[in-house]
Amino acid sequence: MLQYANRTTWCCFPSVNTIAHDTKLSTRTVRRQLIILENAGYILRIPRQRENNGHTSNMYFLN
Repeated sequence: MLQYANRTTWCCFPSVNTIAHDTKLSTRTVRRQLIILENAGYILRIPRQRENNGHTSNMYFLN
């Protein structure tokens, strides 16, 4: 995720599919690892929604 992060705010919002594609891992593995990183305090995940209340990619802050 570091390659997607804004170097000032350390914020990024790649989709799980993008992370899976870039790392050549399954989306299931990416989701599991994101939970592990969040629980360990390495990232902060904030859900995002579109104006019509549809879901979009999460926003991540790297700690």
